[in-house]
Amino acid sequence: MTTLTHRFRVATRAAAAATVGALLCGGLAAGGALLSGCGSGDTNPRPASASRDFPLSALEIQTITTPRGPLRCYVMDTNAKRAEGMMYLRDFEFATGVGMIFVYNNSERRGYYGKNVILPLEVAFIAADGTVNQIKRIHPFDQTIVGSDLPAKYVLEARSPTFSDLGIQPGARLNIPDSIVAKD
Repeated sequence: MTTLTHRFRVATRAAAAATVGALLCGGLAAGGALLSGCGSGDTNPRPASASRDFPLSALEIQTITTPRGPLRCYVMDTNAKRAEGMMYLRDFEFATGVGMIFVYNNSERRGYYGKNVILPLEVAFIAADGTVNQIKRIHPFDQTIVGSDLPAKYVLEARSPTFSDLGIQPGARLNIPDSIVAKD
């Protein structure tokens, strides 16, 4: 199953929860009760990343080598972890200078989108040999799919300006440790 399919399933579950939450908030507000967190500008269906299926504190961290130095990365090595990815993380939880690396068993074209992603992200699609094929951007809550034109075994996500600070650009070679492997 592709990452997009898994993210769709997670996003669908979150959208259903948001709909129920909106109905509850609307119903209670109509009854005269005032509820905090039910404002019309709240587009995040989960109140905090503490409700993530995979909190950052539970994820493995590995270091990859970039043209300008090391980058610590959270490793997303299962379908379930890849499906959740950067969803629901807030700026104070995910600093610049840190990445999230998605690893797969094979190289193929990959597609990602920003539904339930709060932070603007840079996304690098990386070949099996560590060569960065291309970089794209994901905008918060945007459901437009950004995909790789070439097969990618790895996908690296980070907040801007992490990539430019570390010289990560198309054609750059990253040293990804052999210990970063897909578990399913």
